Amino acid sequence: MAGLQTFRPYYDHRKTARVLDERRLGKQRIEAKQIGYAVLRRMGVIRDGRKGWLNHPIVLKWFNNGSPYLLDLKEYFAAIVCEWVDRGHKNTVNWGDLECFSGLGSNQRCPLTHLEEV
Repeated sequence: MAGLQTFRPYYDHRKTARVLDERRLGKQRIEAKQIGYAVLRRMGVIRDGRKGWLNHPIVLKWFNNGSPYLLDLKEYFAAIVCEWVDRGHKNTVNWGDLECFSGLGSNQRCPLTHLEEV
């Protein structure tokens, strides 16, 4: 499977966002949100019948065997969007419809780095 990934060359999300090129930075807004949807579907929070990306390796990494890194994914998304806007772009991708993350249990920081990503 291809097409879905997160880029984490650094543990610090803001530092990661700063080093991404324009194209990759823009795509990360969309892909982080897609990963968020897939994690929520795996958890059974979203039950819309869609199955896309549920078994993708990067979704499984963020899902973490049922103890997902939800808040870290949200922080990653926020850092990416902040950098996108700081570079003068208009952001058209928002996290609003995934706010249910806030009320769900979450592990601490995701240990993913560039060495582990798929």
